[in-house]
Amino acid sequence: MNIVYLLTDTITDKKYIGSKKDWKGTGTYFGTLRCKEKHPKYNIQQEWKKASVERPETFVMKILETFDSYGQHVIDSEYKWQLKYDVVKSKEFVNGGFSSKRMSYPGLNKGMTIHIDSHGNVNTIKSSEFDPNIHIHPNKGKRRTLPAAENKLVVKDDKGNTLKVDIKDPRYISGELKHIHQDTIIVYDKITNEKIRILKENFNQTIHYIKEKRKYVKKKKKGSTFFNLELDKHEVVSKDNYNPKIHLPKQKDTFNALNKLTGEIEKVHKKTFNHKTHETLYKNEFIVYNSITKSNQKIHKDEYDESIHTSIHKNKVMVKDSSGKVFKTNYTDPRISSGELTTTSPTEGKSLLHKRTQLKINGEIQTVEYWISHFNVKNNKGLLSYFNKNNITFTRISKDEVYKTKQKEKRKNLLGNKKRAPKSNTYLKIENEIKLVSDWLVHFKLKTSIKLVEHLNYKNINFQSVSKKCI
Repeated sequence: MNIVYLLTDTITDKKYIGSKKDWKGTGTYFGTLRCKEKHPKYNIQQEWKKASVERPETFVMKILETFDSYGQHVIDSEYKWQLKYDVVKSKEFVNGGFSSKRMSYPGLNKGMTIHIDSHGNVNTIKSSEFDPNIHIHPNKGKRRTLPAAENKLVVKDDKGNTLKVDIKDPRYISGELKHIHQDTIIVYDKITNEKIRILKENFNQTIHYIKEKRKYVKKKKKGSTFFNLELDKHEVVSKDNYNPKIHLPKQKDTFNALNKLTGEIEKVHKKTFNHKTHETLYKNEFIVYNSITKSNQKIHKDEYDESIHTSIHKNKVMVKDSSGKVFKTNYTDPRISSGELTTTSPTEGKSLLHKRTQLKINGEIQTVEYWISHFNVKNNKGLLSYFNKNNITFTRISKDEVYKTKQKEKRKNLLGNKKRAPKSNTYLKIENEIKLVSDWLVHFKLKTSIKLVEHLNYKNINFQSVSKKCI
């Protein structure tokens, strides 16, 4: 039998409310008491345990409710009875806390609350239906809305008397009353190592010492954070475990793309993206205005129908009002003809070119900062106007393209007319000694054949490529 019970010690009049699964009769169970030593009811519970062993016949069991099966409904019923008698705060009961699974009680969540009815039973009710004039909450009158010491502080007067006043007390503001710890310091005694508070003027280095505050030192990561393509998450990777095929620098540089071979959508890093094997999800798609639905929609270029779809930018023009706000409107807007709105460029007044941007003019690649000084203009805007007046065409060059062109020029200077550096499986003759390029790299402790050519040119060492037939 599963029960919720009230157990009473007839000698001390102490009580306990709990529940028991498969109860086997009177004198077989005296509750579960697990309070720790710091708990205020620890000593009472120890006396209860001792009495239940020495004189079990003095305990009287009263069954409050019975159940056919044991489950959450039994725990809920136990909590109701404990809440009704307020067993935790009451000195009459030895309960140190409510039932352990009380948080699953529906009255504490799911938009419900608890109340005591006219018969003294604890029931649940919707929070929206709770009426303080009719229903009584079990904790009414037991909970303080504000802490007692809010905006209060302990001060002392000239005679050393301490009292608690409000933080806005005029005597405290004027300086008549001082905080009890004002002009004091915490020190340690050199002999006993006890922590004491003294006046600053009484500090003596021969007797007292002050502990220095520990400085927080941020621990360095044992590696760098990379995005793992296989695990699809960030992780800290050491130099030994780094794999360039799996670990990529940033999550924001990854995006979903369509694999042309498998037909599946997978996450690809922008550095590993290959147009031959992958395709962006929104390729050949653009936003148009649908005249039937009278709304904007995204379509593929093959679905475009001139009778239905029109460009969202058709017959539109950028304008600016008197407050300086820039927006797009129809070119037939009467405010344009009246002069209320003035047409403008979306980039008017903005710097189109950064000083470090690379521009290619007549085959020469230089930064914008260089071209400003070269053409003797004041700023980026003046440079653009100079290009427009003199019909000078220019193209923006990315950092990768700049790097590639510089590498090509570097190779031309090193290798002359040869397009490529010598391969690792070719032979070179250096100072009448013929070896493979890979062997020469080991000999000079270099990594690439370009570095090898650079080293030989720098040291003024003559070298010559040799075919296998000559060997």
